[in-house]
Amino acid sequence: MRLSTKDLPIPYRPNVANRQAQQATPFKELPPILRPRMNFPIPPCMHFGLVIPSEALLDVAIKEKGYEVPGILQSEILPDSPDYDDYTVSRLAMEFIAEHFVHDVKLAYAFVYDDEELVQIVSISSNWRPSEMAEETAKKLAEYFKVTEPPMWYLDSDRWRWRFDV
Repeated sequence: MRLSTKDLPIPYRPNVANRQAQQATPFKELPPILRPRMNFPIPPCMHFGLVIPSEALLDVAIKEKGYEVPGILQSEILPDSPDYDDYTVSRLAMEFIAEHFVHDVKLAYAFVYDDEELVQIVSISSNWRPSEMAEETAKKLAEYFKVTEPPMWYLDSDRWRWRFDV
């Protein structure tokens, strides 16, 4: 079977506008055409990962990494608290995840499109940097964070275009 970008949903095809890319919905399985190949344009970056609620990441940052907001009790810190630092919380949560769940898997916090809404995911693997441990790691993370949604393949919000400079 010959792979063709014409078989992809419009948001994943080459030469689409950003507005079209924003309509991307995640895939349960990555279509083969979105895996990089030699002598072929480079597909958009796709992240394999889980949506983990910000409250769960905050909980880990507080309990496991000692995150504090000056003047607020740790038990009262919420993502909408004054002086709440989303970047620090994300970094601390990612440190914890890297220390306890992965060995050679690179984790990244990625913003990706899901039905025209920008969502944050914990990216376990990508089509540009695949990992043989991604499925196993996703199961462990889902269990720890009590995530019921399965891991999916999400379109990266910055690297959503095909590259033809090969």
